Amino acid sequence: MVYYIGYYTSEENPQNRNSVPAGLTKMRYIAEAMENAGIQYEIVSCAVTKNQTSFSSFKENVSDSAFCKYFRTYGRKNVVTKLLDLIFIKIQLLFYLLKNVKKNDNVLVYHSVYYPDKM
Repeated sequence: MVYYIGYYTSEENPQNRNSVPAGLTKMRYIAEAMENAGIQYEIVSCAVTKNQTSFSSFKENVSDSAFCKYFRTYGRKNVVTKLLDLIFIKIQLLFYLLKNVKKNDNVLVYHSVYYPDKM
C-alpha cells in the first residue's frame, strides 16, 4: 500500500478546500500512473477549507480501487480558528499515519511550500 500525502481536492471541491491547480494535475497524474501499474494507494489530503464553515472528515472514492481521506477542518472564521485548523491538520495527519501505515507500506509525499511554515 502507498499512502500519497498532498493538498488534494476533488474536481468538484464542494467544501472549497485549498489547493493549487498545477499540484492537483501532478497528483492526479501520479495517482493514475499508480492505478495503471496496479499499485494499491490511498490519497491523504491535508487541504483545509477556505470557507468559514467547518467540515467533518470523510473518505471519497477517486477510482474503482482507491480513495482520498480528508481530515476535519474548522474553517476560517478568524485568526484563532485559522491557526487551530493548521495545527489540527498536522495532528490528524500524524495520528492517521501512525494508526494506518504498516511496516512494509510506502509513504509518498507531494512537496509543498505549505508543509514547513503553513501547516
